[in-house]
Amino acid sequence: MAKTQCNYPTSLDVLATDRIAGQDCLSVTDDIMETAITQIEAELRRVTTKTATGTLTVTEGGLIKVSAAAAYILYLPTAVGNTGLEYTIIKTDNNANLITIDADGTETINGTLTYTGLNYQWACAGFKSDGANWVIKAKVFYPAQNKLSVFAATTSAELAGVISDETGSGALVFGTSPTVILPTIKGTSASDLPTYSAEFLDAANWTSTDWTGGWVAGWRHPVGTIETISLGSGGTGYTALNIITVVQAGGSLGTVRVDTIDASGVILTCTRIDKGSGYAVANGLAVTGGSGTGATINILTINNTTALSHDHTAVVGTKYQIAY
Repeated sequence: MAKTQCNYPTSLDVLATDRIAGQDCLSVTDDIMETAITQIEAELRRVTTKTATGTLTVTEGGLIKVSAAAAYILYLPTAVGNTGLEYTIIKTDNNANLITIDADGTETINGTLTYTGLNYQWACAGFKSDGANWVIKAKVFYPAQNKLSVFAATTSAELAGVISDETGSGALVFGTSPTVILPTIKGTSASDLPTYSAEFLDAANWTSTDWTGGWVAGWRHPVGTIETISLGSGGTGYTALNIITVVQAGGSLGTVRVDTIDASGVILTCTRIDKGSGYAVANGLAVTGGSGTGATINILTINNTTALSHDHTAVVGTKYQIAY
């Protein structure tokens, strides 16, 4: 009569180093079996605490509770010869100190040498040996309790790509004096445009003889401001959104944004951004700035109006505050 075969370990040593090897159950004593079952149960129930750098041992398989007064590295043992060995590692303290999990030598964790997801409270990941490397069984995130910093860095362009209501009523609102550089504000009629207010530290280009309130005439508007332009030469080597400055004797601060280019960086379309001052109508004006060379701009029209009326609302110290 054939002997019954099953996958029992021959000794506790074999259990600790090889969870696959087994032999004829008739040669395994009841004592070894009982002890083996007890050890397996202990591993399932085992909880180990780590607070500083070190290497996990095979006998620490189970739940690993980690905390970090400062960032540190926790090393996994070799995955080779430890098929099936598991660790569930959870960060228990409420801070952003990173606990890096590092595989042994050149062994990997899901294809990378380290795991860096344990940098906030209750972050959790399960690691299991496949006999050659480590795989992550599961990861647990708690986004409702943590900031966006728990995720990879996101660029403004990537953020814009996932915002669905950027033209809505203001889900993304900066409420404390944001600085907005060279905005383009448009409306279909005069009533669409908002009422602006502004403060000026001095009157270098804005002067008045009357600060008693009401409508004030005599403010000086900069002359020679660029109103309309066209592209002269497209140059080469530019990139979209480059800001270039129009160069002309007597003129300053007139800027143009590169909107579209071809494969060689030749400007195809552009938009005037800042009107500057001191310019005159002219063609083929050189530019500075941007990533390319050789572009030229034609100034088609300018504004030489010098008078501008404003509603004077307040004087605060040396600041002139107006609405217009």
